[in-house]
Amino acid sequence: MITTLKTQEGKFLALVLLIALFIAVKIVKLPVNSTITAEIMQNKVAITTLDDKKVISNKLRIKIPNVNFAQARELQHKDLGLLGFKTNFFINITTKATVLKEGRYAFKISSDDGFRFKIDNEVVCEHPGNRPFQSNTCIYKLDKREHTFLLTYWQGGGPMGLKATYKLGSKEYLLGDDSSNIEFKAVK
Repeated sequence: MITTLKTQEGKFLALVLLIALFIAVKIVKLPVNSTITAEIMQNKVAITTLDDKKVISNKLRIKIPNVNFAQARELQHKDLGLLGFKTNFFINITTKATVLKEGRYAFKISSDDGFRFKIDNEVVCEHPGNRPFQSNTCIYKLDKREHTFLLTYWQGGGPMGLKATYKLGSKEYLLGDDSSNIEFKAVK
């Protein structure tokens, strides 16, 4: 009787531990390759364009695996979950990329509200004003070497979202995801 009871307790404990592990895996999302730095800055005053004066009250610096923020009413990364920002904030997203195959790359930036995308400090694409979630596609020739990417985003109020992709040929990748054409690495 005692042996049976201990076996049942052991099975129950194993089941509880399995359930706890399942819950932990669902709640804690650990990105595999977080090469992008995102600095999120809460502005003290309302924002109406990307070039509005920055009066920062709070900052959060995080590493993200790619540029894929959900269309929502609160800042939410597809891999990291809710980040606690709802209105009047800027994000500076930086990464380095080693281009393995030279060519004319298509960069698609989808945003609600505005953005500015620079490669090696040159503006490649921008929409500095307010808009609902829409996309801009910009073509830019990349040489076979290391490049620095900077994507600046702003959110005033209401719905938000930000997604950036690149492609050379037909297959599209999230900015930050490695491919046979580009490898990303963290900015030091």
